[in-house]
Amino acid sequence: MALKWRSGWTTGADIHSHNTRNREIVRLDAHRTTFFEASPQHMAKKVYNAIPIEIREMNSEIVFKKKLKLWSRLSRYLDFYFAGICTHIRSYQYYIGSLYDKEPSYIAAKCESYSNFQNSKCCDLIINMGEYVDFRAKGKFFLYTHESLPFGMGKKGISERCWQDTNGTSSS
Repeated sequence: MALKWRSGWTTGADIHSHNTRNREIVRLDAHRTTFFEASPQHMAKKVYNAIPIEIREMNSEIVFKKKLKLWSRLSRYLDFYFAGICTHIRSYQYYIGSLYDKEPSYIAAKCESYSNFQNSKCCDLIINMGEYVDFRAKGKFFLYTHESLPFGMGKKGISERCWQDTNGTSSS
């Protein structure tokens, strides 16, 4: 679907007729600076590429907006902190990662502060982030991630003590 604000963006399909996995991905402009990476034009393309293809291909702008709101509601109710940092720039990558993992790989503990999380003082509520999130949960949730793909650490994303407390067994 060619939405009004997407006109002028180039996809792989605009360049060649080969049926590749990146055919529908909007091509990012070449750049040299991190300043450009933070620009609205660049971020819009990255976020658009992160939206699942079935949503991007909606025939109606109204349906597209509804599906997009449903897909993005995670960021409106919960705050996830990765090693103490709330990182919205990488959030779409974490969400996409959660779509492809067979088991939840982004497991977070509810905590008031990063210091308490580091000291394993908050094991009362543990939830999955991303595709498997429980939208009834509210508050700040902390987890550790890998620095590069795949980011999710599964149970190792929180303290082992939390798993002992909630499951009665250690995560080996």
